[in-house]
Amino acid sequence: MINQITCQDNVRYYVEDYPYGFRLRTTIRYWIETRPGYGQRSANQTRNPKKPGEVWNAPKYSTYSAIIIMYLEYDEGVQKEIVKFWHLSHTAWAESITEFENQNFVLSDYQKEQLRRLKVLNETVYKYVITPSDTIKL
Repeated sequence: MINQITCQDNVRYYVEDYPYGFRLRTTIRYWIETRPGYGQRSANQTRNPKKPGEVWNAPKYSTYSAIIIMYLEYDEGVQKEIVKFWHLSHTAWAESITEFENQNFVLSDYQKEQLRRLKVLNETVYKYVITPSDTIKL
């Protein structure tokens, strides 16, 4: 069973009773950060249980990707679906986009626009890719 966490920018999702070291427990918060021109990245931050009050440790960020979706999976906790297709072939890229769309995630306007751009990029770039069979033999 999958429950999607909101994809609004900088909305935090809190998880209580998160392990901190071997013996301590704390709170962790997750969110997705969007930066135009770079993409989206996931972030998480733990509260420091060794210090009194609400002292948060430095946030930890992932690398930027085109689209990041966070969701809860039963007994698995917070999971991420990261959309980055630049390492795939044309056919695999098209299949990955279709597979991602079939998961029926609720996308923000930014994410919908990114997905549209990825489709256009896929259609455009691979029209001009030179394969070994296209080379001229002398």
